Amino acid sequence: MTAVLFDLDGTLLDLPLAIDPVRREIERILAAAGEPGPARPLLVAIERAAAAVASRRGEPAGRDLRARALAVLDAAERDAATRATARTGAREAAAELAARGIPLAIVTDNGRPCLGPALAAAGLDEIRWHAVTRDDVARTKPAPDGVEAAARALSSGGAIWMIGDSPRDVGAARAAAALLGDAYQVRTIGVLGGHAAEADLRAAAPDHVVSGPGEVAALVAAE
Repeated sequence: MTAVLFDLDGTLLDLPLAIDPVRREIERILAAAGEPGPARPLLVAIERAAAAVASRRGEPAGRDLRARALAVLDAAERDAATRATARTGAREAAAELAARGIPLAIVTDNGRPCLGPALAAAGLDEIRWHAVTRDDVARTKPAPDGVEAAARALSSGGAIWMIGDSPRDVGAARAAAALLGDAYQVRTIGVLGGHAAEADLRAAAPDHVVSGPGEVAALVAAE
């Protein structure tokens, strides 16, 4: 069975998140715990700092640091979610795929608290989505955890399409393909205009590159 997995922010919708103040506050929290430095990429920096604190002070201290840092990000994402806007063609593409009976999922590094409000604000909440957020996996993209979990939840085999705006989405899909095995055929579509520069996205070599999510349904139908 064919299934289609979408990244959220930068692919299906745009989340107007002012990331610089969030990053500064998280850097302050990490520095106070003895892990100073630039928090880039943000989620990687949080996980790295939490692991370092856990190694020095025990797992509860690491979990507490991670929770405090992610609480800052969660709050900012929830606020931005109420102002989310669908990317051009996203609603139509999702509706067309759903009308064909194709299972759909969202695989995102955003937190689960912002997901429902963001989909509602963008007019994407009438679609039946299976969702895998950063709160549901041990590792975020480009680790394969989210893509693998969504693929197995939606299908026992067949074509799995991962749609995203970042090399991290492409990398996660490729890593998941190695774990899913021959029963699944994992394909990737890079969507321009999101958070990654076009050159970086093309360098990741997705199977297809499109200008927006509105082109996805036709590609899936053609293969």
